[in-house]
Amino acid sequence: MQEKSEKNINISEDSINFRIMKLIEALGISQRKFAMQLGLNPERINNIIKGRNDPGYDVFKKIIETHRNINTSWLILGEGEMFLPKIQPNVVNDERGEYKTKVNERLDRIEEFLKKKHDDFET
Repeated sequence: MQEKSEKNINISEDSINFRIMKLIEALGISQRKFAMQLGLNPERINNIIKGRNDPGYDVFKKIIETHRNINTSWLILGEGEMFLPKIQPNVVNDERGEYKTKVNERLDRIEEFLKKKHDDFET
């Protein structure tokens, strides 16, 4: 398999890799700090941003757990706004439980999406 040279690395604007790059820019932090927040090796994030690797389920999960205001539909599919609307400070405990349920549902959708991508790749 031929390795891509640095000049040939290009990610499309509708790719997950591009959205992760845009997220880091929107957060106003470096790739290194983003990786550290997620507990990942900075080189792994750099390889995702450069298009050398695609993020796996573990990366999505860590992004969603660390940055809870990220719209997972935007992150995975490129649909909607990057960030979720701000939750009002008077949120009652029951609504927080519902929020956790929604996060878990989103994680399940991400896992299904990644499994399908993996299955498509192997066929």
